[in-house]
This record gives sequence, C-alpha cells and structure tokens, in this order.
Amino acid sequence: MFTQEEYYWAWGVYLGAFVVCLFAWWMLSANIKWRAVRHISRIVLAVFFIFPWFTEQGSDYLSPAWLVSGIEGAFEGKDAFWRAGKPLLLTSLVTLVLTSLLYTLLWWRGSQPQERQEPTFTGELD
Repeated sequence: MFTQEEYYWAWGVYLGAFVVCLFAWWMLSANIKWRAVRHISRIVLAVFFIFPWFTEQGSDYLSPAWLVSGIEGAFEGKDAFWRAGKPLLLTSLVTLVLTSLLYTLLWWRGSQPQERQEPTFTGELD
C-alpha cells in the first residue's frame, strides 16, 4: 500500500487538478444566464468531486467517492458500485436541494417590496 506521505501527495495533486478543473467550469459556466443555476451547478460539481469515501472496506484511506464507485462498478459489478455510489448520490442530492432552497429563499426575499427609508442627517456641516 502507500505510505502516509504518498497518500498526502496524491490528495494534494488531486486537489490541485480539481481546482484547475473547477476554474475551467467556472469560466465555462459564466455564460449561463440564470445566476442561481450557474452557482448551484458550481457547488454541486465541487461536492461531487471532493466527497471522500473509504478506498476499501476496512481501510483507513479515503479516496474521491466518484472514483471509488466508478472503479468498483467497472471491475466488480453493479453491487460494488453502490458501496461508494449511494453516499455520493445522496450527498449530491442533498447539496442540490439545500442550495436550491437557499437560492429560492434569497429570490423570494429579494422580490418582496421593501419600504424605502429616507437618509437622515445627524451631523453638522463644518
């Protein structure tokens, strides 16, 4: 298996590559007209690719859940896919629902008419 240092280096390289890919998606999604859809897609993408899961059963090492579920699904069958796939899909769904609710709440709060307050002057002019 890997040493602890190799494990940290692997995660460092993965996170560095993820930041580059997230930046690329950030630039590509800048053309999406609806701000909420643009931001929700960025958040869900980040959660999907960063969410960790145990590499093997009984292992202390964590790996990206999409990678674990993809490899296990390809080489061990569809039942093995769900070991890491189920928490990954659940986390992605919860993230999607919570960010959608947040943006719905912000939209609703912003669409409410608010009373306009006149500025008050409390100081003296010198």
